[in-house]
Amino acid sequence: MMSYQFIDLNEISARLKQAMKEADASELAKLFDERIEISFQGKSQNYSRVQAEFIMRDFFEKNDPRDFRIINTGYSKYGKQYLIAEYQGSRQAFRIYIIAISEEQNYKIESINITPLHP
Repeated sequence: MMSYQFIDLNEISARLKQAMKEADASELAKLFDERIEISFQGKSQNYSRVQAEFIMRDFFEKNDPRDFRIINTGYSKYGKQYLIAEYQGSRQAFRIYIIAISEEQNYKIESINITPLHP
């Protein structure tokens, strides 16, 4: 059984930024909810945390990171945080939208939407 540690909003942003800059799918997956929706190139699917780790590992292998920067963050009235970022890969740049949910101040990523900036 996997143990959970409490992650506050600032920590999830910092850990997310580090994992994305280092193309570390394993560390990124630690921030995922049990199920996570990943959207890429108009296709959206729900994955388990383990499956999503493999999806992100494949993304990183095809798009070696050059830079990752958070552009904007905010909160909804429903306890969700959104984060908008730009990911500069070796071949292409992407806009990344992330939604994180909070349960008792423990934030977990529930969805990632990856959109090419210049298709």
